[in-house]
Amino acid sequence: MTGRQLEGRGRDLRGAIPASEVLRVMEWYDSIAPSYDGLYVNEQHGKYSIISQVIGSEYKKILDVGCGSAEFLLFSCKKNQSKVLYIGIDISFNLLTIAREKALSLTDACASIAEFIAGDFSVPPLRGDARFDLIILVSVLRSTYDVEAIVDYFTQRHLNEGGAIVLTVMYESDCNVREGSLCPKNARLIGIVHRNEVACMVSKSEQEYQTR
Repeated sequence: MTGRQLEGRGRDLRGAIPASEVLRVMEWYDSIAPSYDGLYVNEQHGKYSIISQVIGSEYKKILDVGCGSAEFLLFSCKKNQSKVLYIGIDISFNLLTIAREKALSLTDACASIAEFIAGDFSVPPLRGDARFDLIILVSVLRSTYDVEAIVDYFTQRHLNEGGAIVLTVMYESDCNVREGSLCPKNARLIGIVHRNEVACMVSKSEQEYQTR
């Protein structure tokens, strides 16, 4: 999909995810927010460990789409990432309350600036000129979504030249997971992070996106 085609779709991605799915996700994560860390922290850190082996540590502006309780911020702090600007977006108000509490206790320790925005990433609550070195969408995207359109949108609108998007895609079952056919166009497979979830990375270069 070209930049012109994306412009023609307007300023959001509402067609990429059914509205009923957005509502389901919001209600689900609001309901489990008090127990979210107990259920998912170890699993998420395992995914971050696999991802960190590929992305390196030169990123200074991070957009965490579907940030949950901000565990990636904590993970980055533990990896000695300092002076990082971190923006987290999530659809769950209850999870964002937990995320803000974590940021207040850790920001001074890792010298990062953290801000959180409530919103649906299919209607991204970002200014048009907002650009980041690293955009992550971990445990957010399902294979039933229009993953390619979502990745194109964030790459062209919000990723700095030389930056990267790291995403995971969840499949309906582990039978769907086989190397070589799991990532959207222009993304490369970087690992299987769960039995039915794979991690992919897109690197943005000016030449690549001028010729698409």
